[in-house]
Amino acid sequence: MTSPNLPTLLGAYNVLEFGNIEFGAGDAGPVINHAMDVISAARNGTLFFPPGTYVIRTPVVHRSNISVIGFGSA
Repeated sequence: MTSPNLPTLLGAYNVLEFGNIEFGAGDAGPVINHAMDVISAARNGTLFFPPGTYVIRTPVVHRSNISVIGFGSA
């Protein structure tokens, strides 16, 4: 999994930059958790979800210093 160096859209980190997510299949949980870990280590930030269907099988642990935003609907 990759770790972006800089925030993207208006200071938000795009979840797709943290690893491969198959829309409608697979498990996006590990990629989302990795993104949460990286952003949490930076002390705060926003995790952006572009439109898509995110299948989550692995529990996602949300950190208190992270905002989550998304656009579109499933």
